[in-house]
Amino acid sequence: MKILIADDSPTIIEVVRFLLETQGFEVVSASDGIEAIAKTYQVCPDLVLLDIEMPKMTGYQVCRLLKSDERTKSIPIIILTSRGQKKDRFWGMSTGADDFITKDFEAEEELFSKIRLAVERSKNEAGGREPRGIPKHQADETPPPITEVSVLEQVNHILDQQLFQATIVNELSYLAINMHSFFTSIQSIFSLLARICEFQVASIFLQEEKLYHNFLFLAPPVSRQFLQTIKQRVIEEYKAYQPLEHIEHVQVTILKDGDLAYQEHKPANDEHQVATFLAFPLKIRNSVIGILGIGTTKENAIPLETIDILHVFTNEASIVLDNALLFKQLEQSNLELEKTITQLKNTQAQLVQSEKMASLGQLVAGVAHEINTPAGAINAATSNMMAALASIEESFRQLMREPLPPDAQAMLLNIISEFIGSLEKERKSTVSLREDTRRYEQSLETSGLSNIRNIAKQMARFGLSEARNADLLQLLRAYNSERVLDFLEKCYKIVVASRDIKTSIHLITRIVNALKLYSRLDQAKVEEVDIHEGIETTMIILQSQFKYGIEVVKKFSDLPKIACYANELNQVWTNIIHNAIQAMKGQGMLTIETYLSPQDDESDEAISAEISPRLTPSAERKIAVRITDTGPGIPLEIQGKIFDPYFTTKDQGEGSGLGLGIAQQIVERHHGEIRLTSRPGQTSFEVLLPISGVRKEYLAS
Repeated sequence: MKILIADDSPTIIEVVRFLLETQGFEVVSASDGIEAIAKTYQVCPDLVLLDIEMPKMTGYQVCRLLKSDERTKSIPIIILTSRGQKKDRFWGMSTGADDFITKDFEAEEELFSKIRLAVERSKNEAGGREPRGIPKHQADETPPPITEVSVLEQVNHILDQQLFQATIVNELSYLAINMHSFFTSIQSIFSLLARICEFQVASIFLQEEKLYHNFLFLAPPVSRQFLQTIKQRVIEEYKAYQPLEHIEHVQVTILKDGDLAYQEHKPANDEHQVATFLAFPLKIRNSVIGILGIGTTKENAIPLETIDILHVFTNEASIVLDNALLFKQLEQSNLELEKTITQLKNTQAQLVQSEKMASLGQLVAGVAHEINTPAGAINAATSNMMAALASIEESFRQLMREPLPPDAQAMLLNIISEFIGSLEKERKSTVSLREDTRRYEQSLETSGLSNIRNIAKQMARFGLSEARNADLLQLLRAYNSERVLDFLEKCYKIVVASRDIKTSIHLITRIVNALKLYSRLDQAKVEEVDIHEGIETTMIILQSQFKYGIEVVKKFSDLPKIACYANELNQVWTNIIHNAIQAMKGQGMLTIETYLSPQDDESDEAISAEISPRLTPSAERKIAVRITDTGPGIPLEIQGKIFDPYFTTKDQGEGSGLGLGIAQQIVERHHGEIRLTSRPGQTSFEVLLPISGVRKEYLAS
């Protein structure tokens, strides 16, 4: 085995020569870079031991030049140097060296081992598969004489080649980074390929999942037979790498050189033959995804140095094409995702509306009861008024039989005026009427009037002032007390019926307005509202469900208005409060608190920290609504599931399990959050909404 030692130190050469010759190696030496290159071409050694620091040319330059020449690139090179830093090893291996060893190696066997390993590896690689289609016409050429001028020319040539390759890599890297569309990437690769070498047809055969693409780029003139031959040979090359794949239904796309118009050409008999055909595998992650093929009718149309560039080109083009395929899949996935999101939004809107209507359906019975009560009161008051009006004429005639002087008539009118003025007063309670009757009865014992029990009851019901009571007693003493009381009682009944009708109509109006505010069927837009109005409206709607056995405690703070979807937030309050009512089974205490969070009140900070431990004084100020019930609480093992759609602990028919899930979605749509803490006897839901709300949407509307 012949080994070339290149080093400017005679001592090192003699030492290494002695070591190698004792192992049976034939040794040739060179003292500078130029001589090392010349002797490499002359003796064609089996291995080169190369120093870095040498006259005329460094070891790095020698290694780069030898590895760039097709005739010497397969000769293994081991850099033997006194430099031992990591950057020296990195740069030495980057220039193409097969191994790197410092001159202070500890044992001779280390050097021998690296030599044997490098030679063995070189033999194995030489026995491998040759690149397909590489011409052999330069293999036996006699090299020209090696001079310093010729070496420098060759170095300059290599530099040009490296610069050209770097430019190609830069162009392809730009394509890879900018993520162009699939078809644009194919066109760009072909356009760049056309600047590297001459061809008549270039082909990119790609496999995309179970689809096969064959893009053909034509530089006219090209015959159909020539085109068909290239298509078949590219597919055959791909099958050689992927023998198990059964290729059918290849999608063929023909592209034309934009600078030339394609015309079908019928060449002579030998022109349609493929004289030069090169195929390069497109590899990604050690897997062949396609073939880059180049065909022309000219013999030896592509020189070896261009083939080297094409190898580099193919490696970078593989990355571009892989990115393009991924980008294509991403675009398709985005389209499908947008479609899915649109469907989900529509479904969500339908679910929200369905749950809202279901909640309204559950409240209909209670609301109907609330409206029926004042409606019944209006009906009764109307009947009483009609009965009083029907009999008041006769009662007035009976009273007029008494000779009432003007001052008596004035007193009577004053009493009736005070009746009318009492329309705004509330009805007295039964206890209050009993106390007033007892008091009047005691005061009438010395009045000399008969039937003082009945008179005391009427006075208590009338609720007159002291002056009018004095007028009434004077009239009762001077005239027929039964006629006076009968007339005044009928007048009072008309007034009472009118008051009952007014109160009932006000209550009905309040319920109807609450329903209108609650549903807001004509307002699906953002508006600035007071959170308290929505909560109060919800309480009116749900009043029938808790007014008999549930105590409601309100702790409202002074809050700013917030831009929101008011109807959606009403749905949140309804779902939480309705759940609390059902949990307490009609008995307990419901506490509703509002405040700005983080809280300023130290007394509330401990409670807030329990529910919202992440709040800090520097956090964004938010409007907070906390709804707490005294129900049995939510078991710890299911607390993490309560916001899941269709999860419910209620019996069939009592709920779908969508309520809290939709409430959470509504709160998140307002850029807020909903939190839960629960233990036996106390369950709290806290809704936090940023003061800004959905102001962007509000301004846009």
